[in-house]
Amino acid sequence: MVTRSPVVSGMFYPASASGLQELIKSCYLHDEGPGQLPSPEKEEKKLLGLVVPHAGFIYSGPIAAHSYLHLAENERPEAIILIGLTHRFSQTDAALYSGEGWATPLGTYPIDLELVKELKEKTIVEIDNMAHQNEHSLEVQIPFLQHIYGEEPVPFAAITLRDQSPKTAQLLGKQIAEVIGSRNICVIASTDFTHQENYETAYKQDKLVLDQILAGSADKVYETVKKNRISMCGYGPVQTLLKATEDRQSNILQLKYATSGDTAGDKQQVVGYASFAIY
Repeated sequence: MVTRSPVVSGMFYPASASGLQELIKSCYLHDEGPGQLPSPEKEEKKLLGLVVPHAGFIYSGPIAAHSYLHLAENERPEAIILIGLTHRFSQTDAALYSGEGWATPLGTYPIDLELVKELKEKTIVEIDNMAHQNEHSLEVQIPFLQHIYGEEPVPFAAITLRDQSPKTAQLLGKQIAEVIGSRNICVIASTDFTHQENYETAYKQDKLVLDQILAGSADKVYETVKKNRISMCGYGPVQTLLKATEDRQSNILQLKYATSGDTAGDKQQVVGYASFAIY
């Protein structure tokens, strides 16, 4: 079985299964988290997509927990498409992972191989497992999925973007929408927002782009980030998500915005994090 080994275990989250489970629970119950653990009761709402952060769990985990609470408490999807960015070197503009699973301290979480095949055949993505090997933007989502789904995992496909231009991101979004069709597949976009600015500046800058996500405008997200020089790292995944869901969107909810200054205490230089849900 070809699996991806974790690269930020012991750094972004604990290397032990018990420690990781406890930290995930504490993210839900944190003052900046949703304040509750996921309930076994479900609502009959189809969740089209989520925006989630990807920093170390002590920093962004409580904000990510808002999105994963919605995922846990709504209609179970058939599959999940994770879209992140490439922080490290990659030769591929849109890289798709083709192995059978991703490992974390909680076990190995399965790839949807049929969905991977469809994405390879019908979108601009290329198979490039090396692009995923040292990238953390999607790895940190897997423990949350494992915590939600336990012994009955929802399989996923993983895409990272080197090219975050509107041409690539929005074309990929349209193609993903065609692949999904009427199926219940949830698209999760991974991004952090302003990096290494003071607390007040981060809130002010990030509100500009948060408003464009709420409006569902992929074009405006890109324009706002570039015009205002906002150091949001995953504007490509967010554009892709908005394009992939734009024909089916009925409601976009901003679930939470906070910074590392809110979760970890230091407000001199912070990173901004947000969670959104698209129904």
